[in-house]
Amino acid sequence: LSPLPNNVRHLMKDYWPGGVTIVYYCRINKVGPLVRANRNTLGIRMPDNEKILKIINEVRVPVLGPSANFHGQTTPFDQAELNKDFINNVDLVVKGICKIRQSSTVIDTTITPWKVLRQGKINVDVSKYQ
Repeated sequence: LSPLPNNVRHLMKDYWPGGVTIVYYCRINKVGPLVRANRNTLGIRMPDNEKILKIINEVRVPVLGPSANFHGQTTPFDQAELNKDFINNVDLVVKGICKIRQSSTVIDTTITPWKVLRQGKINVDVSKYQ
């Protein structure tokens, strides 16, 4: 990621780990076009899941964790709901339980004012960080 401004850092401090995804600029020379969908931004999140946090801490590098569905498909919250074609295209599926059963709130912090791209379980007053 590019260096983060203080207001984005405050948003992270207030909501991470948890169900808030932050869209911010990435270094396109370090993040491949497939990962960033040919854009200059990336959605980042620190999940509130003990098993996933342990993996992140142990590998000590960012972990690419795409949504567990293809674009436009319904978000699965149970392993039985996963698309088998999707499973065949990833390196690892971590078994677990999705406690919240709702998508993350996605906030684009690259525009002013910030914009909530998807409202999830967490309500964020983005004006507080502007």
